[in-house]
Amino acid sequence: MGKLAVVATIKTIRGRREEYLKHLQAHAQRCLTTEPGTLNFEILVPHELDDTTMLYEVYESPKSFRGALEWPV
Repeated sequence: MGKLAVVATIKTIRGRREEYLKHLQAHAQRCLTTEPGTLNFEILVPHELDDTTMLYEVYESPKSFRGALEWPV
């Protein structure tokens, strides 16, 4: 079975994106170090949209993705 990728768009409160990014960066690091099968977790920041953050996550397999959903947040 092939890899699985997730692309997500998150809207934040205008002017609060930087605060949100601090928490999201910590979450990304946790996912990469503690979730088996998490291959990539990128945070994208569109400069022209100050209330938007995008995520690009790659998992080794659909099974790895399902396993990531079972980890406590």
